[in-house]
Amino acid sequence: MMANISWLECATKYSLLLLVTSGLSIIPSVTCRTECNTGHDGEPLLIEITSSPSATRALPVGVPINLTCKAWQTDNVATFVRKRPRDIQWYDAQDKPVGVKCNASIKIREKELWCTLILGSLTSGAFRNYTCQASNWYGYCSRKLFEISLQDITDHVL
Repeated sequence: MMANISWLECATKYSLLLLVTSGLSIIPSVTCRTECNTGHDGEPLLIEITSSPSATRALPVGVPINLTCKAWQTDNVATFVRKRPRDIQWYDAQDKPVGVKCNASIKIREKELWCTLILGSLTSGAFRNYTCQASNWYGYCSRKLFEISLQDITDHVL
């Protein structure tokens, strides 16, 4: 009788192991996409991007630059605390997160949130589009694009 219980216990363990390992192979793969859920009631978050130095014109290689994203809500909507900015994330041209994600304080939900992307000295690969995405406490967000253009070398020739 003792041998039968031992055999049954062993068979149960192996069956369970087989079930778990085969079950993992049928789980569908999950891919992560950066989406901005904009289908919400009310007004979207407002976004303003500034650069230091100002990138209103093309910049030369080697210039250090910082991009600052400011997100806020209009006064009539900001009275609803959950519609205020919760976080800001910067994305590169391939829609991959860059820099640090900035989060608002849970206890103090300010009407405005700021987040700076420090690019350092510009290389030829850094001249592209960067996107600032700001989300509110409901998870709805707004996006704004900022383009950094390379200064043509002929601009320096006299």
